[in-house]
Amino acid sequence: SDNNLHGSIPSYFCSFSVLHAAFFSYNSFSGTIPPCFGSMPNLVLMDFQNNAFVGPVPNMSGDLLTTIILSENSLSGSLPTVISSHVDELVLSSNSLTGEIPHEWVGRRLPLSTLDIRFNALSGTLPPELLSTSFPELLVLQLDSNRFSGALPSGLCSLRFFSIADNNFSCPLPLCCSFECSGFSPRYGYQAIPVRTCC
Repeated sequence: SDNNLHGSIPSYFCSFSVLHAAFFSYNSFSGTIPPCFGSMPNLVLMDFQNNAFVGPVPNMSGDLLTTIILSENSLSGSLPTVISSHVDELVLSSNSLTGEIPHEWVGRRLPLSTLDIRFNALSGTLPPELLSTSFPELLVLQLDSNRFSGALPSGLCSLRFFSIADNNFSCPLPLCCSFECSGFSPRYGYQAIPVRTCC
């Protein structure tokens, strides 16, 4: 990572079945992300942030995959419908993703602790059971600058950190959003955002 590499990712990477971590971040790679990365049997971490990748986010079915960071690219299309049952961190912020939260995420228990999908063009409502059933271990939720609407899911106020500004959520917001639309976290700091930008 953090070099001046450019061009597309060569297809021969798909044959690296023993690859554990793929760090391609902070370069100038372009083209699409090869779908094989989402299903590599031994891949634990893929970090492709801050490049110029285009096209869809591949499904992430790898048996050992725990960390997926694809932020700050030009990815388009919908959120991936398939996510590995071991994924702990999913960061897809600052792309051009559209559509709604996949119904495949709902009702399926996943060990996500961080979900960051801010700065996209995602829309629709958040399923009410998203936090309580699908992501019961979630600590950090970042939804800023999308087009989400409707009511916020229960359990929001129990998160360690959340940010929901610049959406169209229904008012009134939960009590923990009375004065701002985010919380405090030692990692992310304190961000006070006026409620009017959140609903």
